[in-house]
Amino acid sequence: MTAVTEDASPIVDMSILQGLRAYARSAAFLPQLIDIFEEHGRTSLTELRLALSGQDIDAVRRVAHRFKGSCLNMGAQALASELRRFETTQVEPQTTLSPKWPAEEVELTCQNLSSLFEETCKCLKSLH
Repeated sequence: MTAVTEDASPIVDMSILQGLRAYARSAAFLPQLIDIFEEHGRTSLTELRLALSGQDIDAVRRVAHRFKGSCLNMGAQALASELRRFETTQVEPQTTLSPKWPAEEVELTCQNLSSLFEETCKCLKSLH
């Protein structure tokens, strides 16, 4: 069973979770890993929001890269795919009249990422 988003991309790759289960020496391992992922993810989303709001392309790429790695380790494919876009984003130089990321775009993007993150955590918790 692989949970999928509306566009049919997998939210969680079950083969990754099965691999983590095989590695586990106790039943508590996977729930602890999911808790760590959730805590790290919340911190990463906050950092990403700040970097986007501050128009800091290097910080956006750095946070997206780090968070994407965590997602891939947990099998969170849809979230990793979204973060990959930020990691490889190409933006025009900022001017005072035209920021890299307009405030309304930053807010919508962060809301969408937060929603996908919540959905991913819910899915992970239901599958362990």
